[in-house]
Amino acid sequence: MRRTIHTTALAISSLALGGVLDAWSGADRLRSNLSVLTAYSALALMFFTIAIGPFNRLRKRRTAISIDLRRDAGLLAAAFTGVHVIASLGNHFGGVVARYFIDSGRPRTDRFGAMIWVGVLATALTLLLSITSNDWSVRKLRRNWKKVQRSVHLLIATSLLHQLLAGRLLHRSTALIALPSVIAVVLYYVRSLRPPEAASKPTTGN
Repeated sequence: MRRTIHTTALAISSLALGGVLDAWSGADRLRSNLSVLTAYSALALMFFTIAIGPFNRLRKRRTAISIDLRRDAGLLAAAFTGVHVIASLGNHFGGVVARYFIDSGRPRTDRFGAMIWVGVLATALTLLLSITSNDWSVRKLRRNWKKVQRSVHLLIATSLLHQLLAGRLLHRSTALIALPSVIAVVLYYVRSLRPPEAASKPTTGN
């Protein structure tokens, strides 16, 4: 029950944030609104997942290799990404999907095409992270599981590049999403550079 409550709260809060940022971005059509809303919601959840570890360490709390909160946030991000992809495919060319990838019989190489191909890579990474976000994968992959999950950093990089090519990266909405996570990560690494304190002072006998 507690996990369900947390997951529902994550979904509602990320959608609410996405809705606010969607309105801020000025999208003017239903499909555009849905596409932008879910894009911002997914991006917010991605940043949330990478901030959990540094935030816990700043609080001197140990983070398990796989925790439900981070897993559920990642799966929600994947769900929103799926909706974003579906909604986006109807925004251009009258919904003719092939034209997103091919222009005059050749793969698109213009800025729009670059945005699409980067989006394909981000979608593939999202799928990879989603299908390995379970206890079975943790057991089977063992140490390699963490390496696979660290591809979330590549996912965020490709998502930001996708935003840049779409002309939204420099929008204040993206900065608002990224700022809390960036602060948490930076504070963690700044703190890690401090010299370690002595665990205990040597005792002297009388």
